[in-house]
Amino acid sequence: MWSTIKEITMQTQPTPKNSNFNIDNNNYESDTDPLFIANTFNRFFASMGSQNNTTKKHFFQSNSSTDKLNSNQSLYLRKVKALEVNNIISNMKGDSAPGNDGITINVVKQIKESISDIIAHIFNKILLDGIIPDSFKSAIVTPIYKNGNKKLINNYRPISLLNIFSKIFERAIKTRLLDYLKENNILPKSQYGFRKNLGTEDALARLTMDIYKNLNNNKKTLGIFLDLSKTFDSISHKSLILILQSIGIVNKPLKLLESYLDNRKQQVR
Repeated sequence: MWSTIKEITMQTQPTPKNSNFNIDNNNYESDTDPLFIANTFNRFFASMGSQNNTTKKHFFQSNSSTDKLNSNQSLYLRKVKALEVNNIISNMKGDSAPGNDGITINVVKQIKESISDIIAHIFNKILLDGIIPDSFKSAIVTPIYKNGNKKLINNYRPISLLNIFSKIFERAIKTRLLDYLKENNILPKSQYGFRKNLGTEDALARLTMDIYKNLNNNKKTLGIFLDLSKTFDSISHKSLILILQSIGIVNKPLKLLESYLDNRKQQVR
């Protein structure tokens, strides 16, 4: 059991050398120089994926729910309509900070009736070509202090601010992906995170029910709880693409998602 846990969490991997890198480099720069601080944060955040990319392809492949998928099924990205764009814009929060385009959601909300048709046309062109515009993949990253020594760069987490039209497009794609996953029963019933109308309370209720069930049957329950550090940063893009292929996301939809992951850029503010 423990060997499996260690394999999943890769506990034998060495800790990244610069996990406690000091923002203040007294050799040649001052920690009061905004450009130096921004560049230091940018290098650190950009390297997080490569440092924490400890996932294994065979683990993902053996744990994906591909056995429930009909081999004839594959994702089809239906066209985006102006009404859908309008609804997405209406449901977006108005207090979010703008991305590199400087356009806030409040501005877009005021003119949504006039631009929904145009945005839908652009989105459908993206779906047809399977290529994400570079402007959709450029993020402004803001370091947010978590806790501990403020001089240690590892005590900050990145918050990415994207182009407002990129956010709208992502929501349209998310809807199509979730519909496909639900229709084909690909998501495991035991997954409660990142699913609509499900959360931690549902997970606790399920766990409690299992414990009581075992008690009634004179059985013991063993619980193992894992907290994966920097989970999203540690996911291998190559492994993710393999999983997408295995669940029927192929051809143009796969090309689109590969384009989404490729050549992403960021700058720290």
